Amino acid sequence: MKRALKATVVMAVTALVMGFTPALVWASWGQRMVLPVYGTVSQEFSGSHPGIDVAAQKGTNVYAVSDGVVIDTRTGSFQGDSGAYGAGNYVVIQHKPGDSNPYRGYCPLEEWTKYCHLYTISVRPGQIVKRGQLIGTVGNTGNVTGNHLHFEIRLNGRYGIASNPREWIRFGFSSITGKGDIW
Repeated sequence: MKRALKATVVMAVTALVMGFTPALVWASWGQRMVLPVYGTVSQEFSGSHPGIDVAAQKGTNVYAVSDGVVIDTRTGSFQGDSGAYGAGNYVVIQHKPGDSNPYRGYCPLEEWTKYCHLYTISVRPGQIVKRGQLIGTVGNTGNVTGNHLHFEIRLNGRYGIASNPREWIRFGFSSITGKGDIW
């Protein structure tokens, strides 16, 4: 317990010195999640926007929020691409396996994260990743207006229920609300 508390304090102090808000929240699959990228929230989750956008400079590191297996990576997708919807270069990670009936991407109990509009991709399908591991860098690929990471959490498989990332991770300052999450 003391070791975990010490690590959290060190991370918080480092984050404050470097000017960003740390984020560690327990995921339903039993592991704390970390921020995928450090930046400013530029678009919130909504019914028509199934993720959260975090504006950051092109080339800023993007990290896996939790342990998992890379299920898919794609480069060069475009707005008319039925599997990507303008997501540009992206990575999909499965964090919690579900049942063995992947009907059209819906798998009960399965949990995934998706990282879109990447400039570079540093992982490949089938690769096991650890929480905090570099998986790519922020870019502006696909249907975008500027450099940012579009981050999604999906419950019940890749095409399952979109879940508001703010329920899982404390993202810090939002350019939309003008407020930060309490940590």
